[in-house]
Amino acid sequence: AAGNLQKNLEKADPDLPALAAAVDAEACRRLKAFTDGVTRYRDHPRAHRPARPEFWRQGSTQVLDYGIHDGPGLPGFPALVVPSLINRGYILDLTDEQSFMRHLAAEGFWPFLVEWGAPGADERNFDLSDYICGRLEQALDEICRTTGQAPAVVGYCMGGTLALALSVRKPLQVGALALLATPW
Repeated sequence: AAGNLQKNLEKADPDLPALAAAVDAEACRRLKAFTDGVTRYRDHPRAHRPARPEFWRQGSTQVLDYGIHDGPGLPGFPALVVPSLINRGYILDLTDEQSFMRHLAAEGFWPFLVEWGAPGADERNFDLSDYICGRLEQALDEICRTTGQAPAVVGYCMGGTLALALSVRKPLQVGALALLATPW
């Protein structure tokens, strides 16, 4: 297909209005198909997971508590899990059988999941520093205060880059760092 396109382009007069119109129409068609796909992905009905208790919130950002609180003492070693700003936290808690968060809890951790939510008025002009130095640092501080321990910080995808920056900024408050599918 690419070879045929190359041969046809070599024969075409680049000043022809018809060629420009055809290229423009094809680019518009492909852009619409892409945006339609993104919209379908965004609007896909996901399985409604049972709500987890909210541990902390600021603006549209909340931290959910996945700890198993069924006896005396703390639920386990704390772990702050940071997803991407693009794929929300549900990606780490799809079903009972496919849940990274529930797996951590079953293995004896006290997992906390950052759920970024949809940016609101507070986040309109945010940059990455606002998410790292503001939201993540404050959530980390609250987990340290509540648990009395420096949690493991687990970053997934772009969240790994955010988690890495958090661990550099707050090394004494990060007990361990794990990066999953992080583009670094």
